[in-house]
Amino acid sequence: MLEIIRMVQKEPLTRAEIARRTGLTRAAVTIIADRLTGDGVLQENSVSGKSGTLVRQLAVCPQRFLFLGLDLRRDGYTAGLADLGGETLDSRAAPLDPGQSFEQLIESVKSDLNRLAHPLVTGVGVGVPGPVEPETGRVLSPPNFSLIWHRDLRKALQNDRTSPIWIENNALARAVYEKYAGLGRSLCAFMVVIVDRGIGSGLYLGGQLYRGAGYAGELGHLSIDRQGPLCGCGSRGCLENYAAVPMLLDRFRTQIGANVNSWADLVDKAQSGDPGCLNALRSEADFLAQGLVSVLNLLDLEAVILTGDLTYRPDLLLDRVRSCVQLSRMARQAHDVKIEAARPRPDAGMASAAMVAIDRFLHGQAAWPSA
Repeated sequence: MLEIIRMVQKEPLTRAEIARRTGLTRAAVTIIADRLTGDGVLQENSVSGKSGTLVRQLAVCPQRFLFLGLDLRRDGYTAGLADLGGETLDSRAAPLDPGQSFEQLIESVKSDLNRLAHPLVTGVGVGVPGPVEPETGRVLSPPNFSLIWHRDLRKALQNDRTSPIWIENNALARAVYEKYAGLGRSLCAFMVVIVDRGIGSGLYLGGQLYRGAGYAGELGHLSIDRQGPLCGCGSRGCLENYAAVPMLLDRFRTQIGANVNSWADLVDKAQSGDPGCLNALRSEADFLAQGLVSVLNLLDLEAVILTGDLTYRPDLLLDRVRSCVQLSRMARQAHDVKIEAARPRPDAGMASAAMVAIDRFLHGQAAWPSA
């Protein structure tokens, strides 16, 4: 049944189309479809077919199952309630106050999750800066976020909550979101790169989220200069120390001026022709391209999806990144690689966390709530 829900979630299908794609008999599909429509999971609608005749397609009833998402960041958090399609129904946000303890943070989060609770909530997804042990819920040591180092977030949040909770690296969570609801829907091998206060990435290989031995995807800690500055991870010349937005702005402060305090400020001025900001933007593109070429040469991906701050007016940056990557990528004569900016979404972190819970539910890791 879950396989059929996953298929229909991507696009409405007729019963005959489901039978062809699954290999099930029409009779078996009818039995399953009738059960799912009777339980309010699917609905059947009449639509105009290719020949103009009416056909009946099955589609998901997105609010039959609801999910909580929590985006926990270095500067605060956003909690939200989302449906099976990833649409936000309600949300709450709070800053991380200076001096706030871990216990105080957890109490605030639990209070907001309780306010968002609903009888149809099927699971809770939590996105945090990595590295994180997804199966245990224990956060390791994300740079510049010592408040949650070595904390068992799942245990801290669970208490008497009956819905399962899954803790995920926020970059991998965004990759799951792009696979279900973004630019990765039709892709089998792609990487999502988050660039803001840090740099993270999530990989899909062979149509599956790739973890390696557990912690794959730390693009921000790929070294692009072995003689570069020492990073908090212990290595030198990590990409994050050059291309994370605060690092970039600090490096080019004398050229861009004191009133450029964000990536959006930088881009706006670059678009207006400011030479210092143009130079900084080109430098950002060059650093990113250097890191991306190493990954593309190793994994030969179909696409790279840039997210985070870089989704703001991305054309200038994308043009430069694409050009630099194409000059150096080994497989450039064999096939193209798509490099795109994700569609901006103000609550992308929370929606990505909720999508982790949706993905786990669709793979049979959560019980169905009663309608």
